[in-house]
Amino acid sequence: MITQPEKAQPRPRRAPESYEEKCERRQETRESLRRRHNLSVCRHPGRAAEGPEQSPRQREFLRRRNLASDAGRTRPGQDCKARPLLEPPSRVDSRPPVLLQVTQLRALPAPAGTHHSTRSLSTHPNSTGMQIQAEPESENPQWAFPHKLQRQAGVKLSPSWGQSCLCYQLRVGNSFDQLSPSPQEALHRELLLKQKMVILQELFSTLLQASEKSWQGQLNEDKLRCKLRALENQLQACTQSYSKECVKKILIEMEDQKQTYEQKAKEALQKMLEDKLQTEQQLQNSQRSLAATREDLAFWKEHYTTLKDELTKVTSAHTELENSFHNLQSQLQQVDSQKKQLGQALHSLQSEHEALHQRASALREDNHLKAQHITAIKG
Repeated sequence: MITQPEKAQPRPRRAPESYEEKCERRQETRESLRRRHNLSVCRHPGRAAEGPEQSPRQREFLRRRNLASDAGRTRPGQDCKARPLLEPPSRVDSRPPVLLQVTQLRALPAPAGTHHSTRSLSTHPNSTGMQIQAEPESENPQWAFPHKLQRQAGVKLSPSWGQSCLCYQLRVGNSFDQLSPSPQEALHRELLLKQKMVILQELFSTLLQASEKSWQGQLNEDKLRCKLRALENQLQACTQSYSKECVKKILIEMEDQKQTYEQKAKEALQKMLEDKLQTEQQLQNSQRSLAATREDLAFWKEHYTTLKDELTKVTSAHTELENSFHNLQSQLQQVDSQKKQLGQALHSLQSEHEALHQRASALREDNHLKAQHITAIKG
């Protein structure tokens, strides 16, 4: 059973506002929360917010370079109303600067006559300074530069943000302790300053990239929060619009639909199982027929090979018979030619025989006439 939730007290609805107005209103609430002092009843006024502990080596490193270990954080024993790291905009300018306290690097070797070149640069009011200004793409970007890179570069960052632009103020001290006015020391000092400028430019580009990422992340977060708020309002409206009886009816209908869906699913599953069994039987029959077909194929292959061998033998015999037939035909042609020649000789002999027979008959008649004449003469 789903119990109906208790009806919440109706809150006063705001007038419909656009997404930009919502973002501006939330930005104002964040600014008001950020500007107030973070003091509560449960927090002891003499104790500051706990931060990451530093090792003795790191504290000694920061002490030798005259850097504050925890900028903007009050230590035990100090007044809890000390000046925070992020000052409210009422105390600072409309374009608050970012103070960069730069320590001296050890990348370049110091000259032989300089023994105190590894000390930190003093940041007193007479030190020379440069200002680098950059316009951010969004208001109030929130990001934190890694402490590891700060320690590697020897830079201490204390950011404070305004509403429209971001300004960086670089204060580099040029007063060294016990420096002799020699060209080597001046050259060494100039090289150190150039190297610090290169590192600070890299830090500046990294800071801009981080601000861009934080702005995009904050924008996406605001969009997701707006969507979540709209979904919560829709869910609350749905829960308030339906009564207990309606919910029961909906649950009963959903239960009936569930049973019908389960029955249909069981029937479909049973049908699928029957189809599966039928398909398996067909597969077995197909496999059997395939095996029989393979056996027939092997038999017919053997028969084909035997017939092919016989055919080769018959073709060889046929070629031999054709050769003998051609030989006999050539011999027959020779015999025909001889027969023709003999016939011609026989015809010539017959003609000669007839001529001789006619001559013999003529001679007989002549002899008979001569015999009659002789007898006539005798008689």
